[in-house]
Amino acid sequence: MWRLVIETGGEACQVGLMRGNERVGGWRWDWARRHAERLVWMVAEGLRVEGLDWSEVEGVAVMIGPGSHTGLRVGLSAAKAWALRWGWKVYPVPLLRVLYEEARYQTGMEGGILTLWRAREREAYGGLWHSPSEEAKGELLPMQEWEKRTASLTVGNVRVGEKWLYVPEVTWMSVGRASLSVEGLSDPTAIGALVPVYFRSFIPTQRRHEPFGSALRGG
Repeated sequence: MWRLVIETGGEACQVGLMRGNERVGGWRWDWARRHAERLVWMVAEGLRVEGLDWSEVEGVAVMIGPGSHTGLRVGLSAAKAWALRWGWKVYPVPLLRVLYEEARYQTGMEGGILTLWRAREREAYGGLWHSPSEEAKGELLPMQEWEKRTASLTVGNVRVGEKWLYVPEVTWMSVGRASLSVEGLSDPTAIGALVPVYFRSFIPTQRRHEPFGSALRGG
């Protein structure tokens, strides 16, 4: 069974293909803020290279955040559209699950793992995992609060505690691996209700251009 993997929460637009548990091939576009321009082409090209038709894909794994606001929306919107069109399952993979599964893969540990990702200079988003079945609750806290937490291992791009596993970025391969521990959604209503997770509440920026804005106000 083939699974498409999408990671658009970082600066790179990443796409990969998995056959069962095996990661077959991936493609990466290192150009920030161009995800919407490249994603569809990258997926189509990946399927062409492997000689696959869209109907031969079983599901799509997609990182749902937190991460780049625009990037996450691009990736998740595409995944939902393809899933509804082709009858795929959607495997929504949170950032903290990606970090936790990376720690399990590299160390074999399953409990006492603090997953932590820098949000701003003095803040980080994270959560403490006790077991694979207990999803960590994500929190955005100042760094001094995280430094008070006790964990056997910290994994992510922020160093806290004595034992630390550094993960500089989220890759499509780590998203694919984590998706094996995520339940796939097949119900169209559940798929349609999926939304990205952000570090904080998202409020779109209103860009004002005075001549145009004045005209709208009758000025």
